Amino acid sequence: MQNKKKYKLLIVDDEVDLCKFVQLCLDEDLFQVEYTHSGQDAFKILSHQNYDLVLSDIKMKRGDGIELLTNIRTLPSPPCVVIMTAYSEVSKEEILKTGAKAILVKPFDLDELEEALEKCFTN
Repeated sequence: MQNKKKYKLLIVDDEVDLCKFVQLCLDEDLFQVEYTHSGQDAFKILSHQNYDLVLSDIKMKRGDGIELLTNIRTLPSPPCVVIMTAYSEVSKEEILKTGAKAILVKPFDLDELEEALEKCFTN
Protein backbone atom coordinates (compact mmCIF):
# COMPACT_ATOMS: atom_id res chain seq x y z
CA MET A 1 0.00 0.00 0.00
CA GLN A 2 1.67 3.12 -1.20
CA ASN A 3 -0.31 5.83 0.56
CA LYS A 4 1.12 7.22 3.82
CA LYS A 5 -2.31 7.94 5.32
CA LYS A 6 -3.12 6.08 8.53
CA TYR A 7 -6.32 4.13 7.86
CA LYS A 8 -8.91 3.55 10.55
CA LEU A 9 -9.96 -0.12 10.52
CA LEU A 10 -12.77 -1.76 12.48
CA ILE A 11 -12.59 -5.54 12.83
CA VAL A 12 -15.93 -7.22 13.56
CA ASP A 13 -15.69 -10.84 14.64
CA ASP A 14 -16.91 -12.87 17.61
CA GLU A 15 -13.54 -14.67 17.72
CA VAL A 16 -11.50 -12.49 20.08
CA ASP A 17 -8.22 -14.22 19.19
CA LEU A 18 -8.74 -13.55 15.48
CA CYS A 19 -9.34 -9.84 16.16
CA LYS A 20 -6.15 -9.62 18.21
CA PHE A 21 -4.17 -11.60 15.61
CA VAL A 22 -5.21 -9.32 12.75
CA GLN A 23 -4.47 -6.26 14.86
CA LEU A 24 -0.96 -7.57 15.60
CA CYS A 25 -0.30 -8.45 11.95
CA LEU A 26 -1.14 -5.08 10.47
CA ASP A 27 1.39 -2.27 10.28
CA GLU A 28 0.56 0.11 13.14
CA ASP A 29 2.03 3.00 11.13
CA LEU A 30 -0.52 2.34 8.40
CA PHE A 31 -3.57 1.19 10.38
CA GLN A 32 -5.33 2.30 13.52
CA VAL A 33 -7.15 -0.92 14.44
CA GLU A 34 -10.12 -1.32 16.74
CA TYR A 35 -12.47 -4.25 17.09
CA THR A 36 -15.87 -5.30 18.32
CA HIS A 37 -17.59 -8.66 18.49
CA SER A 38 -21.04 -8.22 16.92
CA GLY A 39 -22.60 -6.67 13.86
CA GLN A 40 -25.05 -4.73 16.03
CA ASP A 41 -22.29 -3.15 18.10
CA ALA A 42 -20.27 -2.42 14.96
CA PHE A 43 -23.13 -0.54 13.34
CA LYS A 44 -23.62 1.57 16.48
CA ILE A 45 -19.92 2.46 16.39
CA LEU A 46 -19.98 3.19 12.64
CA SER A 47 -23.04 5.40 13.06
CA HIS A 48 -21.04 7.76 15.29
CA GLN A 49 -17.45 7.44 14.06
CA ASN A 50 -15.86 7.42 10.62
CA TYR A 51 -13.78 4.43 9.56
CA ASP A 52 -11.98 3.83 6.29
CA LEU A 53 -12.28 0.04 6.42
CA VAL A 54 -14.37 -2.68 8.03
CA LEU A 55 -13.20 -6.28 8.16
CA SER A 56 -16.22 -8.34 9.22
CA ASP A 57 -17.02 -11.97 9.80
CA ILE A 58 -20.20 -13.14 8.14
CA LYS A 59 -21.55 -15.38 10.95
CA MET A 60 -21.92 -13.83 14.39
CA LYS A 61 -24.51 -14.24 17.12
CA ARG A 62 -25.62 -10.61 17.33
CA GLY A 63 -25.97 -9.20 13.84
CA ASP A 64 -24.35 -11.06 10.97
CA GLY A 65 -21.96 -9.63 8.40
CA ILE A 66 -24.55 -9.36 5.61
CA GLU A 67 -26.92 -7.41 7.85
CA LEU A 68 -24.01 -5.17 8.87
CA LEU A 69 -22.94 -4.68 5.25
CA THR A 70 -26.51 -3.77 4.26
CA ASN A 71 -26.73 -1.26 7.14
CA ILE A 72 -23.31 0.22 6.34
CA ARG A 73 -24.49 1.03 2.79
CA THR A 74 -27.05 3.43 4.35
CA LEU A 75 -24.37 5.58 6.03
CA PRO A 76 -23.53 8.96 4.47
CA SER A 77 -19.86 7.99 4.00
CA PRO A 78 -19.73 4.19 4.10
CA PRO A 79 -16.34 2.58 4.70
CA CYS A 80 -14.91 -0.09 2.44
CA VAL A 81 -15.97 -3.54 3.65
CA VAL A 82 -14.11 -6.85 3.43
CA ILE A 83 -16.06 -9.92 4.53
CA MET A 84 -14.44 -12.94 6.22
CA THR A 85 -16.08 -16.34 6.15
CA ALA A 86 -15.27 -19.97 6.86
CA TYR A 87 -18.47 -21.14 5.23
CA SER A 88 -21.73 -19.52 4.38
CA GLU A 89 -25.14 -20.09 2.93
CA VAL A 90 -24.59 -16.82 1.07
CA SER A 91 -22.73 -16.99 -2.24
CA LYS A 92 -19.62 -14.91 -2.96
CA GLU A 93 -21.56 -13.20 -5.77
CA GLU A 94 -24.33 -12.21 -3.36
CA ILE A 95 -21.82 -10.86 -0.84
CA LEU A 96 -20.12 -8.77 -3.52
CA LYS A 97 -23.50 -7.56 -4.86
CA THR A 98 -24.41 -6.41 -1.36
CA GLY A 99 -21.38 -4.12 -1.41
CA ALA A 100 -18.33 -5.96 -0.07
CA LYS A 101 -15.12 -5.05 -1.83
CA ALA A 102 -13.46 -8.42 -1.15
CA ILE A 103 -13.98 -11.77 0.57
CA LEU A 104 -11.47 -13.62 2.75
CA VAL A 105 -11.95 -17.33 3.34
CA LYS A 106 -10.89 -18.49 6.81
CA PRO A 107 -8.29 -19.55 7.59
CA PHE A 108 -6.36 -16.91 5.68
CA ASP A 109 -2.75 -15.80 5.80
CA LEU A 110 -1.24 -12.33 6.03
CA ASP A 111 -0.68 -12.07 2.26
CA GLU A 112 -4.36 -12.80 1.60
CA LEU A 113 -5.39 -10.22 4.21
CA GLU A 114 -3.14 -7.56 2.69
CA GLU A 115 -4.41 -8.36 -0.81
CA ALA A 116 -8.05 -8.03 0.32
CA LEU A 117 -7.38 -4.72 2.07
CA GLU A 118 -5.47 -3.49 -1.00
CA LYS A 119 -8.70 -3.87 -3.01
CA CYS A 120 -10.17 -1.11 -0.88
CA PHE A 121 -7.56 1.33 -2.20
CA THR A 122 -7.94 0.51 -5.89
CA ASN A 123 -10.81 1.55 -8.17
